[in-house]
Amino acid sequence: MGLPNVLHWKQRLRLLGGDFKYTDGGIMDATHVRFYDWDTSRALVTESGYTLCAAHAKGNFPLPGLRRLLPHAFASGIDRIGTKRLPGLFGVQFVLVARPQREQQ
Repeated sequence: MGLPNVLHWKQRLRLLGGDFKYTDGGIMDATHVRFYDWDTSRALVTESGYTLCAAHAKGNFPLPGLRRLLPHAFASGIDRIGTKRLPGLFGVQFVLVARPQREQQ
């Protein structure tokens, strides 16, 4: 499952500027009914009766201008480190893998 991260750094800037407008795509896509941060997305899974098997953030570390100059593999590595260490800041979307909890007998 992929959930939009309402606290991604770009969205934080928009929120700080008073901008809370829905768009045709991205985090503020009009089809998103609920918004999550790193902690609430994980809580959603466990409180719904699932065991979280894996979780990671998809996104990127802001490298304006530099991204064009850096080798793709290097920039991708920076993105991976940023989203792993600070998923709530640099993750645009959270990807969660879960399985149903087994019933207690």
